[in-house]
Parts: sequence; C-alpha cells; structure tokens
Amino acid sequence: KAMLCAVAYFTKKVDLTGFNTLYFDGEAYEKNGDATQIGVWTEFDTAGSDLNRPAMIEGPLSNGVHTLDISAVNEECYIGFLVSGANDDKIITVNSVYLK
Repeated sequence: KAMLCAVAYFTKKVDLTGFNTLYFDGEAYEKNGDATQIGVWTEFDTAGSDLNRPAMIEGPLSNGVHTLDISAVNEECYIGFLVSGANDDKIITVNSVYLK
C-alpha cells in the first residue's frame, strides 16, 4: 500500500530564539500506530523530511499537553504536525500551541 500523510502546519515561520519549550495541546495519531511527528522545520515539505528538522517528538500522541524541547533552536522555523501510514485513519487535533 502507498504511504498516505496528513499534515497541518503554520504557514509562517516563527522565531524560536530565546524559547525553551513548545507546548502542543491536542492529539495526533494514526489508528494503526504508524508514524506521528510534531516538530519544527527550517524548511517544510509534506513528506516530513528529516533534513531540515532541528527538533521533533514522535507519537502517537493522545489527547493532552505535549512538550518539545526547542532550547537549541535559535532561528525561524515552521511548526508542524505530520501523521503518516497506509490507511486513511489519521487524526490531528490542535487545541493550542504556545512557547515558553
């Protein structure tokens, strides 16, 4: 079967300089447990390329607040969410995203 992706991301880059943690309140998962990623990308593509991703966490991520260490990221990045797998049962729910 072909790999299918569900992607959600902010369309403008965010300057992460001076922030330590990205907080994601929501859920992201594929019902069969395939790849789920919450991350920051210097350049974003729908394939979720590892080449330009300075920080990420992998899931599945159940509904709740999740944190991503971004203390080493001192540049503008896209904030994105990617769920991939071989079927259509993908969930990305974003209640809020904030930085501290």
